[in-house]
Amino acid sequence: MLRISTINNHTYTSPRPPGGQIHDAALDAIPGTLRERLELGDSPNVVGPVKDWRPLHYLLREGDKMEARLTCLLILLEAGADIDAPDVDDMTPLDHAAESCHVNVVAALLEAGADVNRGGEYNVTPLHHACERHFDSDVAPAKVLIRNGATVDARDRWGQAPLDYAIRHLQVKSRRRRHILPILLRAGAALPAESDDAYIRKVIAAGNIGRYERIHLNDLGAIFVPKFAHLLPPEMVRRVVEYAFHVGDY
Repeated sequence: MLRISTINNHTYTSPRPPGGQIHDAALDAIPGTLRERLELGDSPNVVGPVKDWRPLHYLLREGDKMEARLTCLLILLEAGADIDAPDVDDMTPLDHAAESCHVNVVAALLEAGADVNRGGEYNVTPLHHACERHFDSDVAPAKVLIRNGATVDARDRWGQAPLDYAIRHLQVKSRRRRHILPILLRAGAALPAESDDAYIRKVIAAGNIGRYERIHLNDLGAIFVPKFAHLLPPEMVRRVVEYAFHVGDY
């Protein structure tokens, strides 16, 4: 059986995982049914037949119906759902949300006390997961994780940092998705020694993201300052260019 979901105006189909009635209510983000199942005695931590998923895992593996998922999240947490419970793949609810959900859902989990740096057996953290989002190019979940203390250079079992995940999962046609790279670098991510990615190679050649930003701004300034010299002081032109052209982002 397939489940159809719509995220950012794109329709996706995926196999519908089996589960009990409370798992179905969580997967489909139906607050009324979820409350009903809890009132009937279903545990908010009951393990389903798929990958040891609990209701929170079912709820947060999908990215559609953001408001309803937020409501269901609060219902489950108030009922005593374990916010850091791992599934068979050692993924917590926050890991699933970082991969698939709206930033508001990620923020709500963090506010409720989810461990922002839990890596589990393989030390794959929520920030790693946010850097390989499945359904869209949203970089906001990574930003909110970083603001809440995510370790930007955490290494998984194989020595890979979030930046490595981001480079590996780049959607080449998505300029917005590429913004994850400067976000990580400005947060202190260490540059690799070498890279196949053209942007990362430019930052490596500059030495760090700060120097690359200055080089980029100088290059753009050399183009635009002369064009507007009769209208604005050079420094003001540079400030406009810095803002308008997202200096250092590409």
